[in-house]
Amino acid sequence: MNLMMSPTVRRRKRNQKMRKKMEEKLGKRKMVIDKTIIKMPRWKNSSKNTWNLRHQEQDILKNLKGHKDEDLLKGQAVKNQKALWDKALEFRFLLQKAFSSSHRLPQEPVRSLFCDSHEGVNAAYSDLVDSSRELWTH
Repeated sequence: MNLMMSPTVRRRKRNQKMRKKMEEKLGKRKMVIDKTIIKMPRWKNSSKNTWNLRHQEQDILKNLKGHKDEDLLKGQAVKNQKALWDKALEFRFLLQKAFSSSHRLPQEPVRSLFCDSHEGVNAAYSDLVDSSRELWTH
């Protein structure tokens, strides 16, 4: 029979049963919230309940503080990582000019000294120039 009821009806019935059980367990004291009468329980061991609540609050605060410390460490790590990236990028810009000039072949005053210094250098230089021209034309 429960299976044929809609989920809303089942939820309502379950809530009614829970309310009845709570009313049986609660004492005679009442509290009004939003025009609804709520019966307040009688606290037999109020100091024990207070201690339990404080203990739970302390656990929650420790947990939140632990997350705060973890978040602080993560933030610091991200900050350091960004600083490293900025430095690496700065070095790349500084070295770009040196790298681009090092990829060029020596021009005439230096080239003649370079090619005349060794026998095979002139032949290798001319082969290199020819092969680079082939690459650019194809």
